[in-house]
Amino acid sequence: MKTKKKATASHKRLVSKVSAQGEHSPNDFLHAPTRKATHAVDGNGYPNMWVGNENPRLHVVMYENVYGATPLNENGQRTLVVIHLDDNKENGNPLNLYAGTPDENRWDADAKGRR
Repeated sequence: MKTKKKATASHKRLVSKVSAQGEHSPNDFLHAPTRKATHAVDGNGYPNMWVGNENPRLHVVMYENVYGATPLNENGQRTLVVIHLDDNKENGNPLNLYAGTPDENRWDADAKGRR
């Protein structure tokens, strides 16, 4: 029997920022097929949100909340980027996300005809 991950306060805040098809609770946000953002998007079409004094993209927040922070270099910049499996910028479902290098992100874009 598979148990659901217990929601933390940060999970509840994240879930409140996204909508899903049908009813859902903070405890089952990982099990929804798609999480579509319903708030601000940046100039590239990525949903974003305020976390403290930062304004990261929603998919990065969702990824890091589930899988842990992506590594930073000595300048505080991320060394990995969060990539969508389905290329849907609005889909923040962590099961749709993986971390890769900037080069891997470009290769993915080229392979899928996005560049």
